[in-house]
Amino acid sequence: MGGGSAAAAGVRDDARRLLPQAIQAIEKRLQAYLRKSPRHRVHRLLAEVALDDRWPPSVRQRALEIIRNEALRAAVEHLSTGKPLERCVSVKRLLNRLEKHVYEPFVGKYGALIERYKPLAIYESLYPPRPERVGVWVEEDERHIYITYWFTWRYDYSFEALGERFRIFAARLGLSSPPSPEEYRDYEPVTVVVDKGSERLVSVQFRVHYTLVDIDAEHLLLVEGRPVIYFALEGHTPVPKAESVDIIVRAVMQGNVIDVNRAPRALWAALVYRLGDVMERLRGAVSVEVEPLYGPSWRYFNVGHRPLTSRWWRPR
Repeated sequence: MGGGSAAAAGVRDDARRLLPQAIQAIEKRLQAYLRKSPRHRVHRLLAEVALDDRWPPSVRQRALEIIRNEALRAAVEHLSTGKPLERCVSVKRLLNRLEKHVYEPFVGKYGALIERYKPLAIYESLYPPRPERVGVWVEEDERHIYITYWFTWRYDYSFEALGERFRIFAARLGLSSPPSPEEYRDYEPVTVVVDKGSERLVSVQFRVHYTLVDIDAEHLLLVEGRPVIYFALEGHTPVPKAESVDIIVRAVMQGNVIDVNRAPRALWAALVYRLGDVMERLRGAVSVEVEPLYGPSWRYFNVGHRPLTSRWWRPR
């Protein structure tokens, strides 16, 4: 029996050394799974989030632990049976576990609040007219729940679309490397702050460039309790509908600023507000469909971008 235990321990040690290769095998299997355009909506979402490490901070460690355990299990099976490592990975088992232990608890705990305070949007954009998707992260502290809606566009500015096409063309000629999928994508966070005890809306936080702005709910013009957000024509800066544009300007001037000069940010926010007011009269607000857990990739954060929400930010 002692020999069997020692052999099993040796296999586990060898499996741990194979972890990087096992993680890569999981990534390959997830890529293959997504190429099949799976119909299971939740599993497709979880595969996308897992593949690019898009987990909210509140669940990220739990999700990574589940992925690591599946990688270890696959490595042990590979060493025990001699099967190729990639064939030892069970995508179905992994996604079922992520659904049960990450997705379902997240939606069960926060789903009602996410829907209750889901913003109405006014898009001033001509290209592209709508965000590619809207993800949701949730964090909390002792007093508040922070629901961040990640409005995601394929490009930040229209000229970046031309830049990407040029780089793709140049890459085909061997003149440059192709752009990464995340390189031009624009993530605009709108954070709804909710009182933990009463579940009352406390404030809405948004970002004007790298200025974090917070406006109390009492100064916002809500529709059925939901904030209305104007999005800029270029850059997609989010600005909430308030009692007046002066409230927006004052809030930006008092914002948690990384940039040296607040004044240009305040003027830009005022312009977005006035254009948004016109577009609301012409088009009206639209509701958005949201995807729990989806957000920017942590790999994206590590290449120099500075996402900024109510709860955290990463410097350059």
